[in-house]
Amino acid sequence: MSQVKELFTPHPKQEEFIEAVLSGKYSLLTYGGAMGGGKSYVCLACAIILARFYPKSKWVIIRESLPTLKLTSIPTFWKIAPTNFIKSFNQSEHVVTFNNDSQIIFMAENYVQDKEFDRFKGLEVNGFVLEQIEELQEGLLDVCFIRAGRHAVDPMPPPMILANLNPTLMWPRKRIYDKWLANKLPADWFYLSAKITDNPVLVNNERYMSNLMNLDDTTKSRLIDGDWDAFAIDKPFFYAFNTKKHLIPEYKPNPHLQLLISFDFNKDPMTCLIAQMPHYKRLVIFDEIRMKDGSTPEICEKIMAKYPQFLYKMNVTGDASGRNRTAMIKGNKNHYDIIKDGLDLKSTNLLVPDVNPSHLNSRIMCNSVMQNAEFVLTENCEETKRDCIYTEVDDEGDPKKTALEGRHFFDNVRYLIEAAFPDFISKPHKYVD
Repeated sequence: MSQVKELFTPHPKQEEFIEAVLSGKYSLLTYGGAMGGGKSYVCLACAIILARFYPKSKWVIIRESLPTLKLTSIPTFWKIAPTNFIKSFNQSEHVVTFNNDSQIIFMAENYVQDKEFDRFKGLEVNGFVLEQIEELQEGLLDVCFIRAGRHAVDPMPPPMILANLNPTLMWPRKRIYDKWLANKLPADWFYLSAKITDNPVLVNNERYMSNLMNLDDTTKSRLIDGDWDAFAIDKPFFYAFNTKKHLIPEYKPNPHLQLLISFDFNKDPMTCLIAQMPHYKRLVIFDEIRMKDGSTPEICEKIMAKYPQFLYKMNVTGDASGRNRTAMIKGNKNHYDIIKDGLDLKSTNLLVPDVNPSHLNSRIMCNSVMQNAEFVLTENCEETKRDCIYTEVDDEGDPKKTALEGRHFFDNVRYLIEAAFPDFISKPHKYVD
């Protein structure tokens, strides 16, 4: 560990991460959890260590924007960088060159300007550090896997990606944290959970720790204890949704009953939910399908491939705007014309309203059903579950959506409930025991 001591003094949890990096066993190493655990420091320190160990190697540090990079990662780098190891720093290109001709390159993702990650696709480098990976796009990680290890040096370092992150509802939760929690991470992926109590410098700072006690309980749980489920939802759309009541482990669809399929025609991704009603009082959602850059015919093909035994046993609901003709579809057809042909349906199988329900009325309807009827969701529908828990409304009652939190299955749930319980508000006694 003498090389590390020259850069900074790691605490035991950081040492564990460094040892994993130097083991050469992992292609993706993620340090995640609470704030103050030293995640950014240790990832940048590891980049410097790798640059020192492997002459002429190249390592890229990425954050979501250049202003954020200049305010966070670059200043942190200079706090721990050994100045006697640095040959030069190109301020315009943000490239650090070391005495052994290895380099660290700072780059911004800039997703708004470069949605296809074109500026990264020509990189010939040995590895990456993805700072606050929850702020980056999932597609960037895939590009990094392709570009890491493309720069030939001797000795050749193993290609690797280092990342740090905070508790999040974004894609790293499903792809990294949830798999780690279930002990299902790929063998060459490494995740280390951090807490502020792992950092003795902060823990022993009484004034700092005292100030943290003024935070609300939810924020303290997330930022201090690294609780991935501690997210405050002031105005949930589905305020009656309860994981203990509405989640079930699994459901095997009854081959003798109709499927109820709900479509939402997002530009990207296109989504649908698969459900069934074992009896008129019970709605079970048991599958979610999303297709990035998918088309209506493609999603129909996927449904038919997954559920061939339900041919002629499908009812469809969904976004009413799918009835509109569009220049994007050939032959003067709308989405539901294509679905009707693709799933071999009759007009009576289309349970699509003329107009979408308003968010205000739909919120009342959905929560009444969740509170009083039998609405359940299987645990494999992870994105739908998150949408049911975390979709918030603004002061006007409209759901909040962002580029990062698209809530892609939120509307599918609304359409399903409206189709399954069309007269619930007028005849609630019909569905309540």
